[in-house]
Amino acid sequence: MAKKKITRIQPRLKEPTFDDSETLVLSKNKPHLTKKLLNQIPWLKDRYLLPGEKAEDYDLRLKTLVDSIEIYNALDAIMVKDIHDEMREIHRLQMVKSTLLVDGMRHHLNNALSPTGYHFEKYDLDPNLTELITDWQSGDESVGRRFLAYIKRNGFTLAELQMKAYKIEAKSLAQVDNQMARHQKNVRESLKLIEMRRNNALVRQRLEQEIEQFSSDALEVEHDES
Repeated sequence: MAKKKITRIQPRLKEPTFDDSETLVLSKNKPHLTKKLLNQIPWLKDRYLLPGEKAEDYDLRLKTLVDSIEIYNALDAIMVKDIHDEMREIHRLQMVKSTLLVDGMRHHLNNALSPTGYHFEKYDLDPNLTELITDWQSGDESVGRRFLAYIKRNGFTLAELQMKAYKIEAKSLAQVDNQMARHQKNVRESLKLIEMRRNNALVRQRLEQEIEQFSSDALEVEHDES
């Protein structure tokens, strides 16, 4: 009896996809770094604090970010730490921007309310305005309401003061915005890099699975022919 001829058909590798249950295989087969191992990475222990900033606040923000991104190795940890520090710089610059705007408002109010019409010396400031600025810098949450009441009492609107402040501090604000944009770009690039590394790892894993399956199918066909 003639042996049945079996034609080998090479299966086409499937295009890797990232929207089905198989995308979880990386997380299942590749363990995350444990908290103990994370603590052994020296970069995660470095803190860059300014006077008045708290170490526990730094650690809490970093932990929150670490918990939200899967970390498999030291390179992942370094990138997450970089993202955290870039975001911290963005927060600092936002505070600088707020300070510049309030300072611009203060200058405009002081000049508008001054009998002489123009001075910048501290001893020439309206005592009530000085108190408001001091309370704002100390983190008093009620200063916003008191500031609005102050400017309304003196015949100003917040929109008017904002416009004047942007004009007075235009150059400094532009410098802050440029610096902030650089840090924001760094954050986006780091997130893209993390995503790219994840996708590349999944692609490699899916291709390895397809090749392994193809090799297994080829062996079965050879066995049937024999």
